[in-house]
Amino acid sequence: MANPTPNIQIISDGPATTILKLTGNANTADFTSATLVDPAARSSVDPTGSNYLKAGWYRIDKIIHNIEDGIVVNLIWDDSSGTTVIEQLAGRGKADYRHIGGLQNPKNTGWTGKINWSTSTESGTWTSSGYSFSVILELTKGWTP
Repeated sequence: MANPTPNIQIISDGPATTILKLTGNANTADFTSATLVDPAARSSVDPTGSNYLKAGWYRIDKIIHNIEDGIVVNLIWDDSSGTTVIEQLAGRGKADYRHIGGLQNPKNTGWTGKINWSTSTESGTWTSSGYSFSVILELTKGWTP
């Protein structure tokens, strides 16, 4: 049996910010890297609603997570390497990065502005109930005119 489909809910998508929630349950295998949020698919950063200024990247301002023991949720900047890890989230916690200007995309070779996610089990053992996880991200949009 395959893992149930994870849910990505856009809680708020304004001219300058996006808040989203990722929830899921991994019960047969790790989730491989997939797009969590694509700035080009979100609303314009122009408050007039013009499509002239679309976001090109995000800065992560806050992360709130509740992850069942035994699994890690990986947040990854999308680039050619596919391995630019932002955070490896485990357990429960919250972090506010605004005081350091947020977590910035390093814009490595082949960067797209997307934020990807995946999971990895700590033990490699699966249970019938699986491992549940919930992650909330507060993001600020960045753009180049």
